Amino acid sequence: MSKLNCREVVVLLITYCLVCYNGLILSSASSPPAGYINIDCGSEPDAVTSGYKSDESFIDTGINVQMPYSSVDDPILRTVRSFPNGVRNCYTLQPSERSNTNYSYLIRARFMYGNYDQQNRTPAFEIYIGVNFWDTVTFKATDQQLFLEIIYKPKTEFINVCLVNIDQGTPFISELLLRPLNNSTIYPSAQSGALFTFCRYKTGSLSPSPGYTSEPNDIYDRFWSPLPESFNSSWKTFGSSTELESLTNDAYKVPPNILMSGATPRSGSQFLYLRWEPRNPADVNYLYWHFAETEKHGRNDSREFNIDVLGTGTGTTITLEYFKALTVVSPPIVLQPGQSEITFNITQTNASTLPPILNAVEIFTFVNFSNAETNQDDVKAITNIRTKYAVMKGWNGDPCLPRVPWDGLNCSQNDNNDPPRITSLNLSSKGLTGEILPSLSHLTSLIHLNLSYNALTGVIPESLAQLPSLQVLDLRGNNLRGSIPVALMDKVNSRFLSLSLDGNPDLCTSNPCTGIKKKKRNVLPALVASTALFVVLVAVAVFYTCRWKRNKGSVTRTKSDGRMKSKDRQFTYAEVIRMTNNFERILGKGGFGTVYYGSLGDNTQVAVKILNQPSALTSFQTEAKLLMRVHHKNLVSLVGYCDEDDSIALIYEYMPNGNLQDHLSGRGKQDNTSTSSWKERLQISIDAGQGLEYLHNGSRPSIVHRDMKTANILLDGKLQAKIADFGLSKTFATESASHISTDHVIGTLGYVDPEYHVTYRLNEKSDVFSFGVILLELITGRPAITRVMAESIHISNWVTPLVEKGDIHKIVDKRLGGEFSINSAWKALETAMACVPSVGIQRPTMDQVLADLKECLALELAHERARKGTEIKLQPVSSTDDSFDFAQIDSEANIGPSAR
Repeated sequence: MSKLNCREVVVLLITYCLVCYNGLILSSASSPPAGYINIDCGSEPDAVTSGYKSDESFIDTGINVQMPYSSVDDPILRTVRSFPNGVRNCYTLQPSERSNTNYSYLIRARFMYGNYDQQNRTPAFEIYIGVNFWDTVTFKATDQQLFLEIIYKPKTEFINVCLVNIDQGTPFISELLLRPLNNSTIYPSAQSGALFTFCRYKTGSLSPSPGYTSEPNDIYDRFWSPLPESFNSSWKTFGSSTELESLTNDAYKVPPNILMSGATPRSGSQFLYLRWEPRNPADVNYLYWHFAETEKHGRNDSREFNIDVLGTGTGTTITLEYFKALTVVSPPIVLQPGQSEITFNITQTNASTLPPILNAVEIFTFVNFSNAETNQDDVKAITNIRTKYAVMKGWNGDPCLPRVPWDGLNCSQNDNNDPPRITSLNLSSKGLTGEILPSLSHLTSLIHLNLSYNALTGVIPESLAQLPSLQVLDLRGNNLRGSIPVALMDKVNSRFLSLSLDGNPDLCTSNPCTGIKKKKRNVLPALVASTALFVVLVAVAVFYTCRWKRNKGSVTRTKSDGRMKSKDRQFTYAEVIRMTNNFERILGKGGFGTVYYGSLGDNTQVAVKILNQPSALTSFQTEAKLLMRVHHKNLVSLVGYCDEDDSIALIYEYMPNGNLQDHLSGRGKQDNTSTSSWKERLQISIDAGQGLEYLHNGSRPSIVHRDMKTANILLDGKLQAKIADFGLSKTFATESASHISTDHVIGTLGYVDPEYHVTYRLNEKSDVFSFGVILLELITGRPAITRVMAESIHISNWVTPLVEKGDIHKIVDKRLGGEFSINSAWKALETAMACVPSVGIQRPTMDQVLADLKECLALELAHERARKGTEIKLQPVSSTDDSFDFAQIDSEANIGPSAR
């Protein structure tokens, strides 16, 4: 029996020259079948390969690049579209005029680096379907050909394929294809998520160099691979001379030449055996076995067999009928603790006179695409704005996700995976013309709206006053006319809205407006008579405009001492006193100030940090400026600030569950225990890791926090973790800088990177060390430093000898009561220990740490399902068993799209 590692096979597959596939495309008609999309990425419209389209109508960012040499056999791979600018760049696909949410689609992306950029450094980047992560694209050689394939049922009209820069080289793409699977009965597992193609074998052929090719008569252009020759000892291939057309009724449209061949056990064996290693032990896997009986049986002959997965001795009895195609779909298959590979046997039953056969098998990893896309009302509104104004290049894909929103947008990141909402829209100086669009009033979560310094005309729509959350409206520097809507002025007068209108010469500020101002006026008495009233009204308008400006340029006071100016909301000291009820409740004290509980007029809870040391002004400014620039769901949000004379305060979102240090210690709880489970602790670590990874890789330039500790990780009402306290943070001066030199070491004992302590050189790996200490605290429940007698013991030194003894139960916090996956705990501990070597180069990056933590959580979730008995297992053998999904099609049926 041979062991097949599909992951290793894929490495070979992606270097295989896909001549058969491209020969098919070149020989096909110039236009693909309805609903099919073939994109030759990076090609010019007049040089596109037959049957393909240029990608210019699918994306408006990136640059076209020609390969530096012409020895590439495949013409599709001779050009790439490269994306040197922007964090994410998205293709937008609309398969047909029909609603595509009724169908599943096969989507394939292909890549070949080929040193197209003359840098001779293969990049790594991420690819997303919509807002959900698909995979990371990495290469082992410059001439390696790589493809990714997924089967996906979209929830919206458009399908977005996004390439995301992760600071490991410039993303690019060579080819993008989409195939509608019009028969809704096939690949049912894709209905609730997506199926990542892991392996797809045509078992009727063996090859020493397995490589995926597209079969000429596969209407879905799937890639199929022969089995490796290592199976030659136990598998025997066969073929049939029967007319191929006789089996084209198969629901899955497996190419007839594949169904007319297959594998059967060699003489002396009664079963076929296959095993492989999943990419991730926590993956949920699905198998699709394809069978077709092409041998004419004798009267007393029969072919009957069982399929047994994971050696459980269970399965379903399957009987094949002559010239009937049959596809068997497995239930979800998950490795159990201690298992490293998935196996299946196809075994002849005692009642069968003929050995089992297998014509083809497809192996998929299930991907749960659960991330919520932006609220669809917001999407429709912002899409209409993009279409009408037609000036926003790069507004492709989902407005808010993945990673970063469209340029000029800010979005909420709600709990419970609620759809993000657009909260801020800044279109200042974008060359907008025409009237203010009614679509803006449909962005009902807008807090800030900036349309300043464009060429907008017409009146101010009264519908803007209907935006329930709008706090800042900037319309300066346009050509608006008419009067200010009464409802809008009511919001201004009630101090709920900051309205900026300067630079609109034809806008009437009186109420009611008597008409547009004219350059010449002949009615002098009327002018004189109204002067007093006009002056009063203007004074009132100027007072409220200057008093309540919140947006760009709205802070009118500029100080020579360099104090902060912000787009965020500015509060007076009197308002700070009111919101804190005269500083009634203290939430905490830090080195730079005291934090008080506060509440805004709309009952929004906030935390107010008051500067109590003049020497800490620089740290206050650092924190404020950083939070004004970076935004992430796992970083504490800045609501506003106060900068009035000697009174300085920062106002943050309120985090009701306090900081992680208190949460782990049980401080403030009567029973002095932490209530968080192992799963919750892993999620907290992932949340905090995502915030730190964003500072390192998502921010431009990168930021080192420099004071990562459990006290600076705050927890909201649902235990979502957010990083806080950026007063000591440092920003890299240039993108190419490898470290930041400091005059002295600052940080908290127990969390400071020992290498930084010696060299005064700070970099991202310094934060990784601190994060490793935080992970150890989450695992053990112990503080970073423990005092024993007169000795201080660091948590890593306490853990190390216990790791060597191999008893995880002595390491993990006893308050968890042993309720955790041992595999998950060991993986988390290994991740934490990898972060704390004294030499920074030995530590992983935060994206690597984050990937390991997500694997820990997946292991715990699988363990939890097993513990609750909710995992799906194969049922005992029975002729009526329904643990498998059968797709047996009558020979007269006409299912799926017609062949090309």
